[in-house]
Amino acid sequence: MSDKIKEILETPVIPDELKPENIPELLEKRGGKGSSDGGTETDGVLREESVKTLDGSGKSGKKKIIRRVCTYSAVAAACVLIVGGVMKFVPHEKNDMMTAEMFIGTTNGINADDKSKNPASKAEEAASDNAESYEEEAVESTYSGTFAYVNAKSYELLFDRAKEASVTRYELNGVIGEEEARGADTVDSSLDYNSQIKGDGSETDVYNTLSQVEGIAEADIIKANDRGVFYVTNNEPVYVSAYYGKSVTYIPVDKKTGKFGEKYKIEVAADAGIPEASWFDVSAMYLTDKKLTVIISSWYNEVDGVPKPATTTVLTYDVTGETPVFSGKGVQSGSYSSSRMNGDILWLVTDQNSWNIFTEYNYYDDEEVSDTRTYADTDKRLYVPFYGASYEKAECLDLSCIYLPVNDDQGCDTLMISGININSPESAISSTAVSGYTGDIYCTADALYIQQVNFEEGSGWYGDSTTISKFDLADGVITPRASGKVNGTVLDQFSMSEYSGYFRVATTLYEWNEKKGTTNTSNSLFVLDENLNVVGSVTDIAPTETIKSVNFQGNTAYVVTYERTDPLFAIDLSDPSSPVITDELKINGYSSFLWKWDDEHLIGFGVDATDEGIETGVKLVMFDVSDNGELKEDGYYAISSGKFYHSTYSYAVYDRKALLLAPDKNLIGFPLEESDEDWNYKHSYALFSYADGEFTEKGRIESESEYTNFERGLYIGDHLFVFSQDEAVSVDIETMTETDRTEFETMNNIKKNEEPVRYGYDINE
Repeated sequence: MSDKIKEILETPVIPDELKPENIPELLEKRGGKGSSDGGTETDGVLREESVKTLDGSGKSGKKKIIRRVCTYSAVAAACVLIVGGVMKFVPHEKNDMMTAEMFIGTTNGINADDKSKNPASKAEEAASDNAESYEEEAVESTYSGTFAYVNAKSYELLFDRAKEASVTRYELNGVIGEEEARGADTVDSSLDYNSQIKGDGSETDVYNTLSQVEGIAEADIIKANDRGVFYVTNNEPVYVSAYYGKSVTYIPVDKKTGKFGEKYKIEVAADAGIPEASWFDVSAMYLTDKKLTVIISSWYNEVDGVPKPATTTVLTYDVTGETPVFSGKGVQSGSYSSSRMNGDILWLVTDQNSWNIFTEYNYYDDEEVSDTRTYADTDKRLYVPFYGASYEKAECLDLSCIYLPVNDDQGCDTLMISGININSPESAISSTAVSGYTGDIYCTADALYIQQVNFEEGSGWYGDSTTISKFDLADGVITPRASGKVNGTVLDQFSMSEYSGYFRVATTLYEWNEKKGTTNTSNSLFVLDENLNVVGSVTDIAPTETIKSVNFQGNTAYVVTYERTDPLFAIDLSDPSSPVITDELKINGYSSFLWKWDDEHLIGFGVDATDEGIETGVKLVMFDVSDNGELKEDGYYAISSGKFYHSTYSYAVYDRKALLLAPDKNLIGFPLEESDEDWNYKHSYALFSYADGEFTEKGRIESESEYTNFERGLYIGDHLFVFSQDEAVSVDIETMTETDRTEFETMNNIKKNEEPVRYGYDINE
């Protein structure tokens, strides 16, 4: 433990018996043997997490290094019985429960050595009892699998965790930055990259957001039906709009002529009740035959001097008429993280971070200003997940629906999952909150999987693992099912798949050698049963490389890794207990996205590169996968000047939703950005087809803006429509002839007028 952390943990508010040097003795008195990492070998208050590892033993053998926030002073927070099932709400009014002194010190003058009077000591005894109860109850759990989380003991504990995280976040800033950077420099981004795979509307001749799992719709910033397009646009400059954020524009289209109708702006900020001059973002949309669902994240730290947390608002609109009509609203705590939709049920996932609500930091004077609020006078909605028809009417979740990791050392971010009927979004059917979540989700009609990244240390090497937890979904009700643990981290949602009762996941393991200052990487694919026990694996795939894309097709997994070349691996999963690599094909560059083109072909889109691994542009590649696991290249097309680094770029390399993939129409589309030696930029949207082993460029749609690239492309009937934040363009797919072009009211298009300043912003600057 570093001297800095030890100094913080030994502040005067902590009783002597809870100071770090006394923890082993305290644990031994309570019946457990102290360990160097703050856990115990038997039944102490802190214990190794009871999560199945690769061999299913539950033994880790590695020491946790991220227990900076809530470890020692949360000794009293060990664990209670798992409670699943029915969701409960409690009012958000101030509590009359015990004060925070129960966990954080002896400010009332009680002698810390007098255990009969010291509330911290009593809490520690209760926690030890609860830890033993959990161990006994876990054996009798109604779930066939082991769940890696236990219910929060009290709202006061949640308050204590949030406040401690808020205080130590700044004090530990240097330590956290140093230790987190070891993983942050090497771990791939875990943003939620949803794909455009299969339309979620009923129209057969309209391209919409495509889905990883059949029947499970995914969100996007654009949605369409055969009458028009809903598109998330940058809000007007603040001298025009009172809100800082984005809006939704509805653009009617004539599918026969490709002409645009009169645009209609949906006032989502006003419908959401967001105060003027507040920051918000339209994060996602869904479209069914009758409803448009808009999901908004908003941030406003104070309203009338009262702190408020980030919230996510679900807005629904009736789209059966000529223009959308607002029909309902629901508000959930936290910022938008991800979502899925099955029929009329929206699964909404948000991330509530409460570390900054109790402590302010003056960056100019480099000093901290601590908040003196206590549990008794703090609105629970600042640190407890909630849902309701509005922020004012929102109710906090019952403790039976709030879960903490068995090893409570993953920080104080809280994931909240709600099942919401879009026909009545004012209340959730069911909600669950889980602390310590990171990363993408994977969702089927029956289950939702989340992941928690664990940073570990062993023998001088720094590696990581991932805890995967499964929730059953039925009629909008969320029920914890099981947890399992695998080595490495998950790139994105496409690295996960459920098939024939098994969960498959591909990971990259980063191991940091502190002495040598080097990082080793390796890749694996694991097969887990329905209770998330690992039953089979392939490890040490392409050492020194990292996973760039994964695609599962039935009993076959296709995995792309990359360092200098693009190896594509085919892995046979027909025997879950013994996966086998059947073939490997190497080409230059890498595919950032893979998708099934037809029964015999797999298409890849990504980055073109030289033999030395220098990235020069973008590429399309078609793989022949028809020969029993053997791989062959069956088409390659690169767009690259070859003159200097990154002269050709596509937004779709990093955002899969920007790809248009329509095998039925034989269309492949994506945005392009090209620059010359003088850094003059040209933006366009390229459209391709494929036949007989060759890609053919049908044409490009040129942008009239030097600064704004196209974000999305879709077809309605025989016309292609492409969209940027400045404009929308339509062309005839057959002839690539432009049929219409329209502009949006954005900074680049609105002329400066007589009122250049509003809310402190001058557009002339």
